[in-house]
Amino acid sequence: MRDNDTHLMKFVKPIKKGQSYSFSLVGNLVSSEQFEDPYNQAERLSIYANLQGKNDLLAHHKKEWGTLWESDIILEDDPQAQ
Repeated sequence: MRDNDTHLMKFVKPIKKGQSYSFSLVGNLVSSEQFEDPYNQAERLSIYANLQGKNDLLAHHKKEWGTLWESDIILEDDPQAQ
């Protein structure tokens, strides 16, 4: 499935010597198994992430990973590793 790069995004930023710059890159992976239009869903998720802002998005990301690592992961076929 190809969308002829209609969802492609680029940016250009002239830079100057001695200046500091930062940018954020947000990506996502969406499958046609879960969504009828994965390209538009991926675009919507990226827009939503951008609207949250870098600091809020990163804070939420760290909180969710912290929650995941506190949970118990069950390894059904390997009791010794459990």
